[in-house]
Amino acid sequence: MKIAPRDIAAFLASPKKAKAVLIYGPDEGLVAERGKALLSKLLANPQDPLSKIHLSQDKIFSQPTLLHEALASMSLLGEPPVVVVQHASDKLSGILKDAFKHGGEQNHLIVCAGDLPSRSSLRDLFEKEKMLAAIPCYRDEGASLEQVIQGALRGKKIIYDRDTLIYLVGQLGNDRSITRNELEKIDVYLGEERTLTLETATLIVEGNKNISPDDLCHAVAEGKTSLIPSLLQSLFADGHNPIALTRWVSRHFEKLCTAKSFMLQGIPADQAIERLRPPVFFKYKPSFKKQLERLTEQRLSRNLASMLEMERKLKHSGDQEIFFLQSLTLLSAV
Repeated sequence: MKIAPRDIAAFLASPKKAKAVLIYGPDEGLVAERGKALLSKLLANPQDPLSKIHLSQDKIFSQPTLLHEALASMSLLGEPPVVVVQHASDKLSGILKDAFKHGGEQNHLIVCAGDLPSRSSLRDLFEKEKMLAAIPCYRDEGASLEQVIQGALRGKKIIYDRDTLIYLVGQLGNDRSITRNELEKIDVYLGEERTLTLETATLIVEGNKNISPDDLCHAVAEGKTSLIPSLLQSLFADGHNPIALTRWVSRHFEKLCTAKSFMLQGIPADQAIERLRPPVFFKYKPSFKKQLERLTEQRLSRNLASMLEMERKLKHSGDQEIFFLQSLTLLSAV
C-alpha cells in the first residue's frame, strides 16, 4: 500500500499491520529518521544488536537464501528480529517478491532506498501489496520545512523572530539529518541563552563563514563563472558533497522557474519573488532579480533538466568533484 504524506505520521505510530516497509526518497536523512522510528515501534529494545539483522543488497543478490533465512529466523532470547536492508534498488524486486510469496509467517522487514522513479519495480511491489507499505521521503521545503524547524526550536524552548526563521528555511531542508544537526548546533551554542537572533543564526549555520550553498546557486544562475572554483573549494572543505550541492542548485532553478511563471502572468519581478515559498533571503533578492532578467523561461527549463541529468551522471563518475566543477562551469557560461 502506498502511504500518502498526510498519513505517514499515523502509520509510523502503528506500523505492525505491514509485514514489510519500503522507505525511499532523495532525503537520505529523512529515510534514516523514519527507519529508526519504525524500529522503535516494532521492537521493545531497538538498541539491542540481537534484535536486528542487517543485510546489504550485494550480499542478498549474491546469496538470495540469506534473505529467506533472515525472515524466517527466530530469537531464543526474546522477540523476533527485524530484518533491515539498506541502499536497496530495483535489483532486489524479484528476490523480495519470491521471499514474500514463499516465506509464510515472516519477521518484519524494513527496506531503505534512495530516490526511486514512479516506474520503479520496487515501489510497484510495495505499493500494490496490502501487507506491504511504501513511504516516500522528499526534501523538506516550504511549510513542511518551517514546521520541522519551528517544532525543533520550540521543543528546545528557543525564542526566535520571523526574519531568523526565514533565514533558517532558506539555508536548511536539503537533508533532514543535516537540518537536525544544524538545529542541535544552535541549541548547544546558545547554552542557557534561549533567544536566537538572525546574526547568531547566520554565525552558527554558515560556520562563521560567508560561503554557503546559496552563494554557489546565485553565482551559477548569474553567470559568474570565475567564482565557481573558489566557492566549490570552500564548500567541499566544509563537508558538502557534489550530490547534495547538485540538488541545492536544482532547487534554486526550480524557484526561478516558479518566479518566472508568475512574471509571465503579468506579475512584476519584485512581487513574483515575494510570492515564493520558502522566501528568498533578503540579502540574495537583488541577485535573484538579476537572474530572472537574465534567464528566459526556456533557458531555465533547460538548466533544470541539465541539473537533473548532472545528478544522474555524478552517481557514476569516478571523480565527482572535478566532474561537478566542469559541469557547473559549462552550465553557468552558456
